[in-house]
Amino acid sequence: MRLIGKNMVDQPLKIKLIRKFITGIFYVGLIIILGAFSMFNSKHKPSKELYEVLQSAELVTKYSEMQGFNLKDLDIEKARIKGAKIQNFSISNTDLKNFDARSSHWENGKFTEVNFNDIYFDEIILNNVVFEKSNLKNVNFISGKLKNVKFIDCTITKSAFYYLEESDIEFINTKIHDNEYKFSDSQIQMRLINSEFRDTDMMSLKEGSSIYMENSEINTVNFQYSKMDSFKSVNSKMLNSTLGDSEIKELNFDKTHIDISFGKAVIDKVLITNSKIDNLGSIWAKVKQFEISNCTDPADVSFGQSEIVEIKINNCNFKELYPSRISTKSLLIENAIIEKSSFYKSNIDDFILRNVTFNGKTKFKKFQAGKSTLENIKIGPNAEMLMDGANIEF
Repeated sequence: MRLIGKNMVDQPLKIKLIRKFITGIFYVGLIIILGAFSMFNSKHKPSKELYEVLQSAELVTKYSEMQGFNLKDLDIEKARIKGAKIQNFSISNTDLKNFDARSSHWENGKFTEVNFNDIYFDEIILNNVVFEKSNLKNVNFISGKLKNVKFIDCTITKSAFYYLEESDIEFINTKIHDNEYKFSDSQIQMRLINSEFRDTDMMSLKEGSSIYMENSEINTVNFQYSKMDSFKSVNSKMLNSTLGDSEIKELNFDKTHIDISFGKAVIDKVLITNSKIDNLGSIWAKVKQFEISNCTDPADVSFGQSEIVEIKINNCNFKELYPSRISTKSLLIENAIIEKSSFYKSNIDDFILRNVTFNGKTKFKKFQAGKSTLENIKIGPNAEMLMDGANIEF
């Protein structure tokens, strides 16, 4: 529908229709505004006029263009605005159910205290959008593009975020639970701040993706087959999770509680500092640089059958340490107490141990070092050193 122009002056019928349209829009706008300033917080069904608007992407788009899009204190069901373009919007204290907004474009707006249930946001574009104090259940963002989108104090369950394109999302004080395979196959830069991310897979993330988590917990999440620029964790927990078969440029854990594996992963750099390592399994991995320092508790680490260019371990005690069947140019272990370990069939070009105590069963069978530096090595009274075929001696 076009506004009145010079070429429409002599068309009374069209003018009449346009005036009727504008009057209707004004009436709907008045209803919405009055709802926004309601003194009560109760939710009510939309008026007939508003419901009709919410069945038309064209009407919603035009209203948004004229004065923004604002809804408050409503219970809306079966809205159909597929392909709408909405900007400068505010939706608050509202229930949205069976809401079809596929292929729509939302820009510069906020959802506050909104309950989403059975929502179709497939192929949606969100730009500068905030979800705050909202519950999202059965919400599909499949194949969407979410740019500068924040979820604050939200709960997200049984929702789908897979096949996202060029998206950057921040979760703050938010719980993301029970979403199965619903973040997979996306290109996403994701930040978790004071949030919980559980039972939700992020398999096959696309090149350019990254994860940052702070004061957060990732538990039972699968990042397998992903390609990431970086994965960084600070003051967090990452438990019962895997990065197996992934390609990552930099993996950085600081002050993190770790129980993870990344078998067959290809990683440029792994840096773990000031962390508690319940289990770290790096099996069949290819890593250029692997550093662990200042463990907070006795750690359990395995490098089995990996190709690692350089390993540095400082100020860590180990319940179990298994650098077995590995091939590396340099392995340095300093200031460590090792209860149980195996270096079986490993080949190390430059092997350095400084201030290391072996207390339990240690297997060096068929171990080969091109060059070895052994300084201040202690063998505990209950240690069992198996050295058959090794070319070093303690």
